[in-house]
Amino acid sequence: MIPVIPTLLAGCTRPVPEPALRIEFSPDRLHLVQSEAKEVAITLMRQNLPGSVGLEWVGSLPEGVTASLTPTSTTGNAATLRIEASSSAAVGSFNLRVRAAQGSISTTNDLPLQIESSQQPDLQLFLDNPTPHIRQGQHADLLVDV
Repeated sequence: MIPVIPTLLAGCTRPVPEPALRIEFSPDRLHLVQSEAKEVAITLMRQNLPGSVGLEWVGSLPEGVTASLTPTSTTGNAATLRIEASSSAAVGSFNLRVRAAQGSISTTNDLPLQIESSQQPDLQLFLDNPTPHIRQGQHADLLVDV
């Protein structure tokens, strides 16, 4: 029988993963109509990165759009982004960039934002008699207020 001699491997340890951070949005894109507000859930995907992570905007928001991050610093993995488009918000496609950072570890992600016109009518017509009774071959005068 061959004797079994325990061997210690000095200095052999499992490598520790590098710290990593990623931002995910749900929904991953946002569609607003002027005068509308919605919330987006932010999930922080962390790897070997305990502690507080700060959240902030990068760049500016489109004209007429306001946004808030709650909280702006978290030891957890969740935050909420609230975006509101005013009645005069710029119409079009935009990217809202959010940065998450802890020390030298930083990441950004863009949330596509589409803002459409509220399509409120610029012109309204009113008839003095909304249900006129006119037979074929006859005519009637109607007053239209603009």
